[in-house]
Amino acid sequence: KQSGDRDSRFIDQTKKKAKQEKIQNAAEKGKKHDLVVVPIFWKHKEQQKDQTLVAAKRIKDKLHKSGLDVWIDGRHKYTPGQKFAYWEHLGVVMRVEIGPDDLYKGTCTLRFSPEAGKVAETLGSFTYGGRCKDLIHKISDSRVSQGLEGLTIPSDDEDPDAPDEKIQEPALDMDCENEEGKKKKKGKAKRKAAELKSESEGIDDGEPNEARKKPKKKKAKKVVF
Repeated sequence: KQSGDRDSRFIDQTKKKAKQEKIQNAAEKGKKHDLVVVPIFWKHKEQQKDQTLVAAKRIKDKLHKSGLDVWIDGRHKYTPGQKFAYWEHLGVVMRVEIGPDDLYKGTCTLRFSPEAGKVAETLGSFTYGGRCKDLIHKISDSRVSQGLEGLTIPSDDEDPDAPDEKIQEPALDMDCENEEGKKKKKGKAKRKAAELKSESEGIDDGEPNEARKKPKKKKAKKVVF
């Protein structure tokens, strides 16, 4: 019995040590990144997912040119809230969020969370087209306020031969529209098909369809002698 107790304590210590190593490795991983981009999409809508990831990749490339180490969290097994909490606990205090509504507007949201578990502060909504100048400027100001090094902000005459490009997003997935409209259209189509079927099966003498209904048979009453 004493031997079994020693074995269980050894197993518990091994698990505890492995957990601590995992936490330490995750913390070191988080220190490598200055900012994380979190694309938000519905799991089973592939077109919406692809469009959001394309926009996230564009944002990452623009921020990387300014000197930031950026990571895109494109995992689909976790909810956006779980992703936010994960990076906050790793010490990544800044994130950029982009979802289906942002795709329509061509914008993304910048948030700052200095402490894990607290509600993140919204620093603003910025367009991600062109050089992302406003977004980079806001990130740089926030970093300076934290005592970190600022970023290289692109100037208007940085590349005179290539002005801010016009980003043409692919046509948004029609599944993004509200589901109620689809249900109404489907219901109308079913009713129309039922009406056409009833007209084609109508009686030749012009009587209404109700005339084809057979009268219900009356149940015979039992006579008790």
